[in-house]
Order: sequence, then structure tokens, then C-alpha cells
Amino acid sequence: MLVILTFALFITVQVMLISLFPYSGTGFLVAIPLSTIITSMIVFTYYWLTEQVHFLNKHSLYFGTVAILMILYVNLEVHQPEGELSARIQIQHYGIVLLNYNSLECDQLWFMNEPRDWSQIPGKIPAYVGLVHKCKDQIPVDGSFQLYDRPNSPAYTIRNVNTIQAKLDSNAERFFYNMLDTIY
Repeated sequence: MLVILTFALFITVQVMLISLFPYSGTGFLVAIPLSTIITSMIVFTYYWLTEQVHFLNKHSLYFGTVAILMILYVNLEVHQPEGELSARIQIQHYGIVLLNYNSLECDQLWFMNEPRDWSQIPGKIPAYVGLVHKCKDQIPVDGSFQLYDRPNSPAYTIRNVNTIQAKLDSNAERFFYNMLDTIY
């Protein structure tokens, strides 16, 4: 039963990762089989050890939890969107912004929206999404503000603050924005 539950968890995690971090390119062809093989090895090693080693059988819940955490870690680390940090690191950056949400200041949004390749700096996209959420009431809706500083791009022009979430680039950014809406 635990083997089936573990593989159900694995499939759920994979679907979530593909949905939130879809830009995998050809790495997707390696990541899914690799994480499937590693997950299978962890599950069957756990199953074999709990059947063979009496001590592990007594503490199978503890070791099962360790196996599930290992599976989550492996899947988060192996799933690396093309040209970006691993999903684990990106989630960590979103978590840091969430924990420090109250210290975000709106004047940082105007600085971050200046022309630059800020998207290549680790942690800047979560900070940008957090700032856009926190300062959404101060964003001009006359069409002078474009998300990600993409001038003359109607797809990123803000004319109504209720459309900000839909105009964010990735599912992870939209999910984080929605989470901020729910919490704050």
C-alpha cells in the first residue's frame, strides 16, 4: 500500500512541477525518467529494508517519512527549468519573499521596473511579484506601467489592477500572486 501511495505522491509532485515550472525544454526528457528511476530505487529500497531488517520494520513510519522527504527533494532538485535554477531553489526564493513580505517597500518596485536584465538575478522575479502585489494600489492604470518593463507591449500594460495576475509570465508567478492575495 505504501508503494502505491508513494508513487501517487510522485505523480502528483511531477504534475505540479510541470504545471508551475513548465519551461523544461529537452531537460524534461531527462528529468522525468531520471526522477522516476531514483524514486523507484528509494521506494523499493525502503520496502526491502522494512521487510528484511527487524529494526526498520518497527520504525517503518519514521523511515517512510524519510523516504517521502527524499523523494520530494530529488524531484524538486532534478526538475530544473531550462536556463533557470532548480524548482527547489525557486520555491525557496518565493518562500523568502513570503516571509519578508512586510519589509517590501513600494519605492523598490519603481527601481526594479527600470530597464535592466533583472530577471537573470536569482530571487528577483519572486521579489518583483511580491512588490507588484503589495503596491498594486499605487500602480498607475493609465497604461504607463508595463510589467517586467516591457514598453509598448499591450500584453503587459496595466490598465486595471485586477488583470495583473493574468498578465504575469509563468504559472509559478500567478500561483504566488494568488497565494499573496489569499494571505494578505
